Amino acid sequence: MQTHSQCRFLAGALALLSVFFCAEAANAQAPATQAQAQTPAQQAFAEANEAYDKRENDKALAAYERAIQLEPNNADFHLGRAKALARLARHAESVEECTAALRLKPNSPAALRDRGHYFINLHRAGDAIPDLARAERLEKKDREIYYHLALAYYIQGDFRRAAEAWQGCLDNASKDDDVISCSAWLYPSLVRAGREAEAKKVLERITTEMKPKENSAYFDRLMLFKGAATEEEVAKTMDKDAVSKPTVGYSIGLWHLLSGRPDRAREYFEKAASAEIKYAFGAVAAEAELKRLKHLP
Repeated sequence: MQTHSQCRFLAGALALLSVFFCAEAANAQAPATQAQAQTPAQQAFAEANEAYDKRENDKALAAYERAIQLEPNNADFHLGRAKALARLARHAESVEECTAALRLKPNSPAALRDRGHYFINLHRAGDAIPDLARAERLEKKDREIYYHLALAYYIQGDFRRAAEAWQGCLDNASKDDDVISCSAWLYPSLVRAGREAEAKKVLERITTEMKPKENSAYFDRLMLFKGAATEEEVAKTMDKDAVSKPTVGYSIGLWHLLSGRPDRAREYFEKAASAEIKYAFGAVAAEAELKRLKHLP
């Protein structure tokens, strides 16, 4: 026969088990409840982001537009549409979408960064600088802000400010690919700003042991400047894909230019500037170099 105290113990244990199983059931139902709590606009936005990540750009654009129709005052939806438009090389429309986002969220570093990026794609580096400089004041840890701000200064020929911003980019680099992409522009910026000793240290940090997954063309640029690759070896990669012609063409042209061979530089800059993808950074930079070369004696 159970004592009174034993009965009370069993009752307490049963109560604890009941609480545990109820909590587990609630946790199991939480994802479904959260999904059900999404508004139709949020569901469309989630679909758009998923399609964007899969590079299903037309599908992503349609879903972003559906989200905006349902909730036009959400800045994130406009930024999403801007990204999808940029993937489709519709950069002027991307600028308009970022502007729409900034009307809703005037101090958005992301909107300022992206609009600056798209201005550069449109060969409007001068218009990009105010946006990117403001974004940098608002957010000090975004590598992409520094990257595009530095690039805009570089294209404009302000190599001192470009070098400072590229250093900010490098300070926020977390992997080899990031270090390589920042260094590929920091090195020539320092050289052209008259800071050759610092430029040499940038090259010393780049080693043949680095294995870039995304920025092999920038790695080749640095190897060319280090003397670890030849012009012929790097030139072979120009036809690798649509982006390679402007990127590699600009790299080789830059190498010739900084080595005192402006005529050879001009040949490669013309190849880069004439590439099919006019919005590639190499094409934009090459166009700026050709304008500067016109003023050389």
